[in-house]
Amino acid sequence: MLSPHYSMVSAPPEVRHFHCNLTFLLRDGRPAESNQIATSHKPARCAFHSLMGIDRCDLTKLHAMTASASDTPHRVLLQNALHRAATDHVEVIAYIDGDQRFSFQDLENVSWRLAGALTRSGLTRGDRIAVISNNQIEWLQLFFAATGIGVAVVALSPRYRESEIEFMLADSQVKAVFTVSQIDGFDFLLMLNDIAQRLHGLHHVIAIDSDFFAAMTEADEARSLAAYEAATAEVQPDDLAMVIYTSGTTGRPKGCALTHASLLASAAAQAQHTRTRPGDLVQLANPLNHVGGIT
Repeated sequence: MLSPHYSMVSAPPEVRHFHCNLTFLLRDGRPAESNQIATSHKPARCAFHSLMGIDRCDLTKLHAMTASASDTPHRVLLQNALHRAATDHVEVIAYIDGDQRFSFQDLENVSWRLAGALTRSGLTRGDRIAVISNNQIEWLQLFFAATGIGVAVVALSPRYRESEIEFMLADSQVKAVFTVSQIDGFDFLLMLNDIAQRLHGLHHVIAIDSDFFAAMTEADEARSLAAYEAATAEVQPDDLAMVIYTSGTTGRPKGCALTHASLLASAAAQAQHTRTRPGDLVQLANPLNHVGGIT
């Protein structure tokens, strides 16, 4: 049954430029190799390897950088990487979305409030939500909220239309969809309302530009934190974190399963490849629903 908690937007949203601040330090204080991004004008291919604080794909360091003091070394988790960045870089501007600026701490605080709301809606470890959106801060808020409680994100392009989206939602057994209302005049809510009549496992469709979603990000802090901490304790590095679909040019699109550990290992490799260093600011040109964008 479709959730009534969304709003309809009559005009397409304004263009929003999304930037990622690659401001991170290694544990021993050394920066990565000399910066080549600022002079090359190449778009960065990273969304969160700035969380990592590592300059090469070293799994030992990957474990150390993502595990909190109370964790066992094997818990290489996305929420641990975010928490470490939020703790170590409290005042750093991590993401710029249009005219808005967000620190890692801002992202973490909103994410666990959202996670609490997701948990109270009935989503549990092993479930899946879909996100249909351009690159914007709400995408990352949902990503870290969901993966923090063991719920995987099915990343869908806003260029997809009804037949593609319906197939992917059914194939991945999504329980909730978070979507923009409109892009370039195309009404996603109207399309999803139609799809939901045929997909009985799809329980919620929520617009990320609605008042209801805004209320989810401002949920009761104590209640949300308690729900988040209880749920996140069960998450494991090999848990599914993200599903990305192939283009389907030679047949049906195929879902590619990405775990916490695989995403973080990819992020570490990207940090080495792009030779990032503290203070780098790059525009995220690749879509977050693409593996090159999220890592």
